[in-house]
Amino acid sequence: MVKRIGSIVALCCVVCADATRAGEPAQTVTMAAGARYGAGWLRSFFLGAHWRDAWEIPVEVPVLNLELFDGGLRPDRLSGGFETKNLHFKSGNGNVWAFRSVDKDPTRSLDPDTRDSILGDYFRDQTSTANPYGPLVASQLLEAAGVLHARPQLAVLPEDPRLGKFHSYAGMLGLIEERIEHRLEGASKTADTVTLFERLERRSDERVDAPAYLRARLIDVLIGDWDRHLEQWRWARYEKDVERVWEPIPRDRDRAFTQFDGVIPSVVEYYSKVAGFDQSYAPIDKMTYTGRFTDRRFLVGLEKTQWEAVTSELVARLTDQVISDAVHCLPQPVYDKDGADLEKALRSRRDALPAVSREYYRLLADRVDVRGTGQDEDFRVEREANGAVEIGIHLRDGKTGEKTESPYFHRTFQPDETSEIRLYTTGGADRILVDGKTDRTIPVRVVAPAKAVDITDRSSQPSAIHVYAPLPDDPLPAPLPGTGPLRGEVHSDEGTSFYLMTGFTL
Repeated sequence: MVKRIGSIVALCCVVCADATRAGEPAQTVTMAAGARYGAGWLRSFFLGAHWRDAWEIPVEVPVLNLELFDGGLRPDRLSGGFETKNLHFKSGNGNVWAFRSVDKDPTRSLDPDTRDSILGDYFRDQTSTANPYGPLVASQLLEAAGVLHARPQLAVLPEDPRLGKFHSYAGMLGLIEERIEHRLEGASKTADTVTLFERLERRSDERVDAPAYLRARLIDVLIGDWDRHLEQWRWARYEKDVERVWEPIPRDRDRAFTQFDGVIPSVVEYYSKVAGFDQSYAPIDKMTYTGRFTDRRFLVGLEKTQWEAVTSELVARLTDQVISDAVHCLPQPVYDKDGADLEKALRSRRDALPAVSREYYRLLADRVDVRGTGQDEDFRVEREANGAVEIGIHLRDGKTGEKTESPYFHRTFQPDETSEIRLYTTGGADRILVDGKTDRTIPVRVVAPAKAVDITDRSSQPSAIHVYAPLPDDPLPAPLPGTGPLRGEVHSDEGTSFYLMTGFTL
């Protein structure tokens, strides 16, 4: 893995280190992240005070030395979403860096008429809901949590002919961070989230490190980063014994510490799936909504005891000193203004994190999706006397046709936590064996290709297993959002009816 940097100062801002080692003075400029977001009391009352002070306060920022930084930087290409200007560099030492603008422009996603209207002005103004330097603090907390991540460094792009056709970006304040997935020691492969979904659909010898992913998601919850969609992750694969394990690499912490105060933003927050940062937590479903696809795929294997162990370990790591050191990564004038309050809020949220984590667990444990792969597999569904349901998924030996001794997926679902299990078989000659003697159990809904799965139900309550077979011309649902519904028929004791199911439980 990338070598850990021991110094807090080095982690927070070492943009000019190469220049300093070369005997040259580090060039800096003093500037505000976004003076445009200043507002009087009336505007702040209706549109929110947010982090306007942090945007307005001038801070001293190093100028990125394109000649010396990491062996010299050469601009490569533009990337990023609708809001952030994102310029990629390749370094003389063979590394890839991304320079991401601190200021955002959400109006780039609007049509021209709306962009030039009062609504467009409101959208642009709401950039001030985010702390411009929040990613610096988030990076330190991820470091303490032991999560792989890039370490952003605050800098200004120089007036330098090396920028070439990107010269218009000169003078832009941003965060430069290495795309560390390109040089992780021991990693055999890297992937984005969509590619990882596709691989897990085909293979059973690869899995995501669920505890590591949970640690990253709990940091998201701690810092109020509600915007964790599919593109906010990269993944690195490591060979561990006979398994191939994918480690998460979160990126782009632009929504850390977002505040939705003010009349209009508060109404927007209440009626939408966004959540503001405060000393107390917003509802867990709002805080985690954009990450629901990865959450329901990668955390399904964790039982309650494992979940609580990860939470306890993380809380123990987030000491008062760790939080203080992280908040001190803010530029000094911003820390002087907001640092004490931010530390207080983080300590309060840290103390409440175990309770919020239990809510998070209950949210995901209620209705679960369990997925097989495209290989030939045996699914074992054991209905226990207390109403629990134990599920194991085994590969079948290609020569003997017998199931392997150890399941690659195994979990026991409890009736006081889980109201429904959705079992997806995604191809291959699959067999499902249902067993157990009990009067009441968790409903299991099997979604399988027509005539592609053999189900044997030896349990005492066969009606607890419902089979949803796709119509003849329909494929199975792909494990990606937005791929369309699965049309099929329900076969149960109540007769046959039409059924609609997406590839994910939302």
